[in-house]
Amino acid sequence: MSKIKLAIADDHKTFRKAVIKLIETEKDLEVVLEAENGKQLLELLLTKVTPDIILMDIQMTVMDGFEATRAVNELYPTIKIIALTLYDNGANIMEMYKLGVQSLIGKEEHYGELFFAIRAANNGGCYMTTKCKEIIQSKLTEQPTKK
Repeated sequence: MSKIKLAIADDHKTFRKAVIKLIETEKDLEVVLEAENGKQLLELLLTKVTPDIILMDIQMTVMDGFEATRAVNELYPTIKIIALTLYDNGANIMEMYKLGVQSLIGKEEHYGELFFAIRAANNGGCYMTTKCKEIIQSKLTEQPTKK
């Protein structure tokens, strides 16, 4: 069985390293690339093993997750993206889904949610947490209805 190859782009080193440690406990997952911002991620994608899935922080210094996601989608359309967030901004969540991410996982979620999202994305699907669903539904009801 081949492992699901992952990249992680997050400017919080402690969080990034903790996620990598968790991923290493799963037999079918491996981190092949880690970056502290979107710019570094794009540079590493040119020289390293291409991941199947990128775990993309939204708010990063140098190049944020929006810009990096747009670039990855254009340059590497087969790579799937799972956004990581603090669930603090519904507009950010909506924008990442508009950009085509497979899933969006809150950083405060149980790590099992992340593993579900990774495996779902690898199988061509998506995964949505209850909290994410609630935020999206709330944002959608804020929109004026068209007649």
